[in-house]
Amino acid sequence: KAGQRRRRGLRRAALIIGLILILGLALRAILFPPYAPLPPSGPCQVKTSVRQFTDTGRAETYGRQGGARTLTAAFWYPEQAAGPFPLIVFSPGAFGTRDSNETLCQELASQGYVVCAIDHTYQCLYTRGKNGELLLIDSGYLDELRRENAKADKENSLALYEKWLGIRVADINFVLDAILEQARQNPAEAPFSLTDSQNIGLIGHSLGGSAMLGAGRLRSDIKAVIALESPFLWDTRAVENGAFVFESAPYPVPLLNIYTDSSWSQLAEWPQYAQNARLLADPDQDQDAYNLYLAGAGHLSLTDLALASPVLTRLLNGHASSAGPADYLTRLNENCLGFFNCFLKDGPRFAAI
Repeated sequence: KAGQRRRRGLRRAALIIGLILILGLALRAILFPPYAPLPPSGPCQVKTSVRQFTDTGRAETYGRQGGARTLTAAFWYPEQAAGPFPLIVFSPGAFGTRDSNETLCQELASQGYVVCAIDHTYQCLYTRGKNGELLLIDSGYLDELRRENAKADKENSLALYEKWLGIRVADINFVLDAILEQARQNPAEAPFSLTDSQNIGLIGHSLGGSAMLGAGRLRSDIKAVIALESPFLWDTRAVENGAFVFESAPYPVPLLNIYTDSSWSQLAEWPQYAQNARLLADPDQDQDAYNLYLAGAGHLSLTDLALASPVLTRLLNGHASSAGPADYLTRLNENCLGFFNCFLKDGPRFAAI
């Protein structure tokens, strides 16, 4: 009898595990149906590669492994095409990975750009280390993101902005310098052999855009920056009389800010977006600053998650989009391409579509 009860228990356990697996697979199918990035429209065939860069001058801030900070980066670039091509460096959002905006990276590469997207180790959902080990997002960093509240505690927010962007901007500077050095030392190795070191643009989503806004202020070799719904966190200098104090100097290079319903109507209400709101209210303060509002879209409509998981995108955006993800991503591609063509390739004057 004891054996029979044990077998019945095992059968019940197997049944429960089977149901959990079925439900899990069903949930995965709902949240992450099969998808592919939008096909690029440019004349160039696109090739990809993944590289790792180790910054021996910086110790790892996160994680338990210690050692020098190592970053993984993906490249998209024209295949069997004569360069050089302008270089675009991309930084994803707070949880994003290097393929968060693969559709945009492929499109730019197909139109004659070398594109590099960075995994910010321990600030991205996951990446791979030097030995191929899986490195997940740092729990302390997640807790910092959860606790940050610019309305309730600006001093704490400022300290976190300085920490997060200190790491991200240093990542961007290091990877960009490494690419430029490889372009000098390995003139026959793609994608470095195709890179036009005189024409460099930056683009980032959310926290990644904030980091790119900082890098664009620091570096003299940047010619254009695009920020996808990103506050000017790098420009936040201090807290005085209960308000953030921002950098007062005009932004030094042409800039395109792109917004969605997730922020557009609240820019003046959110303390961290005060610089964005001022730029909208007085666009003449920065002659080459452009603003584009994608009505009906949400924060994550600006990423490939909108293609990979429409259900999860709607949940995280907090509202349904008024158009399909392909519509918003296509419009995003067109505006980013037009902006970079204008300022990196001497193309037609930029006009938001």
